[in-house]
Amino acid sequence: MEYNHLSKNLRNHYILQRHGFSLANNAGIICSDPAIAIPSEGGPFNTGYGLHEKGKMQVKEVRMILGL
Repeated sequence: MEYNHLSKNLRNHYILQRHGFSLANNAGIICSDPAIAIPSEGGPFNTGYGLHEKGKMQVKEVRMILGL
């Protein structure tokens, strides 16, 4: 007996993506506290722990793959 209560016309698409490589990743720091990770000061350049150049390239690559 086949049991499938889902419509045959589902059109959902899901994309899961982790953020790109960050300055914190590069420094070996786990920044799960937004009070540490988000401020615009701190980090190696005193600009917070945003994306590393490697992470910026990763984001560009994903944008190209997804056509965004």
